[in-house]
Amino acid sequence: MSGIATFGSALAVGVTLAAPVGPMALLLMRRALTRGWAAAMVTGLGIATGDAVYGAVGALGMTSISAFLAAHAQPIHIVAGTILFALGIRTLLTREDSAASDERGEFLRTVALTLTNPMTIVAYASAATFLSPPPTFDVRFVVIVVGGVFTGSVVWWLALSTLTVSLRRVIRPRVRRAIDVVSGVLLMAFGVRTATMR
Repeated sequence: MSGIATFGSALAVGVTLAAPVGPMALLLMRRALTRGWAAAMVTGLGIATGDAVYGAVGALGMTSISAFLAAHAQPIHIVAGTILFALGIRTLLTREDSAASDERGEFLRTVALTLTNPMTIVAYASAATFLSPPPTFDVRFVVIVVGGVFTGSVVWWLALSTLTVSLRRVIRPRVRRAIDVVSGVLLMAFGVRTATMR
């Protein structure tokens, strides 16, 4: 497969796996509504970085990591579920627009949450056939795949951030608070569901 074709396949994987609406999309859209486009993209870049890590695992053919994730799936689910549940409670109790900004902390939290998100793990396991490495190690292949997955993911989060911010101007503060409540409840529900996955 040529470099362009490999990049295109990796980009498609990045977009396809980022697109389903889940807890990560919910977090990004809420930040877009409360803090604006730049803050939302910090979250988007964190998610894309986590996606790129799994893209690298697939490109390198690191079956030992895949086996480790499969063997320790339950504790990983519990950690991810606990984080999501805590974020849900925080969303219910804290006004995001009045909280101190911590972009670096948000980025690192989002990367960690993406890496422990069972939906991300399962999705990349199913997409591994599109990222299968050549018989011998090829650093160019790895760079192309990681770059493609990262770019595809960023493109999706860029589009979602831009669309959500465009709605920010017409949504009143009272409606935003209602969105916070709904978001908090959904995040808690995602947390419980994630923690109890088998």
